[in-house]
Amino acid sequence: MGDELKSIVRDMHEALNRRDIEKAISYFDENAVMKQPEGTFNGTNEIRRYLEWLLGTWSELEFSENALVVEGNRASQQFTANATSPQGVKGSLLCLSLYEFENQKVKELNVTYDRLSVANHFAESMGWLSKKAVSSIVKQMEKGLR
Repeated sequence: MGDELKSIVRDMHEALNRRDIEKAISYFDENAVMKQPEGTFNGTNEIRRYLEWLLGTWSELEFSENALVVEGNRASQQFTANATSPQGVKGSLLCLSLYEFENQKVKELNVTYDRLSVANHFAESMGWLSKKAVSSIVKQMEKGLR
């Protein structure tokens, strides 16, 4: 079972790397729940809409696996998302996904990453006001750290 679930996770990421949303959706249960920093998406229609938005936001987006562990019907995966903005700015982001499977389909997927790091990295290409606003938030959140 562990190898089968690993294959599902890897195949889903490969489908997303090819921008094949329908193939990626095929790994989800019809009533699956996907929780992302941007919100919770219920069912394959909402998950499809999220994936269309995600792939439409970045001119390039590729996922590469760092680690994948399966125990029972659950999997955890650390991966790197390498992205290029429409303005040509490149960045990498470390992400963590937690999967729960039922009948070889993804029943629940929870993905986490640092949205503020993404904003901080890409704000520079969006003009001085965006850069100043994000920089101000980062400084406030890290106050006393350094």
